[in-house]
Amino acid sequence: MFVEKGYDATGLTELASRIGLLKGSLYHYIATKDDLLFAIIDHVHRTSLSNMVDWQPADGSVHLKIRMFIKVMSPTSPTTSCSARCSCMTFGPSARPAGR
Repeated sequence: MFVEKGYDATGLTELASRIGLLKGSLYHYIATKDDLLFAIIDHVHRTSLSNMVDWQPADGSVHLKIRMFIKVMSPTSPTTSCSARCSCMTFGPSARPAGR
């Protein structure tokens, strides 16, 4: 929902409803909307780092390691594109520099 509507426009009541919880039940798992967003971004970054370490060849040329790094971090990688979307929505369209 953060990606769809933006961070500021997403309310916890609507978010709880979307995942099938009451708002009070959601607060059992998170203290604030900021905490939820942080947990999402933290999970994506940890997953990306883990994947990068797992996919890096133990042996191999520098060129092979660079190619693997680029492949893992490419915008078409599911974890990378999710990370980019989460990072962009953290700041929202109004915080982006003009012309981008």
